[in-house]
Amino acid sequence: MMIPLAIEEKVKNLKDIDSTFKLFEFLGYKEYLFDKTYTRNKVDFGLPNDTLPNIENIYSIFNIEKHLYCFFIETKNISSRSFLKIISKSLLDSYIRVLLIFTDDWKTYYFTLPQYEKLEGKKKLKLSTLILDTLTCTRLAGHIESLL
Repeated sequence: MMIPLAIEEKVKNLKDIDSTFKLFEFLGYKEYLFDKTYTRNKVDFGLPNDTLPNIENIYSIFNIEKHLYCFFIETKNISSRSFLKIISKSLLDSYIRVLLIFTDDWKTYYFTLPQYEKLEGKKKLKLSTLILDTLTCTRLAGHIESLL
């Protein structure tokens, strides 16, 4: 059984891609983890061209039986929720389910789970985002939002 204090300690120690992989290994995903040295080419994802200059690196963290892909996206600046939405929509359209982790400073992390909901016959994008600050080890915000 995981002790909450041990998880808190792992979150406090998030500072680079290595510590991110260590967190997921600690959480029990070791058998699904990719090689942490493998950086993906951002143009391979079909992301909108205007978002590419803001993306530093994309790492594949894990894949659970091709049903859940986890990507870590290091950005220059997370300027708005619309940036998270655009990237989330692009990746969700290419994969069955994705968990996206964004950071622009290696201190604040945006854990984003995008999914489509059918509402009144229309498909809408819903983002569930947990924002964590590793300096204080606090949850800054949790958002659930819909995008037409």
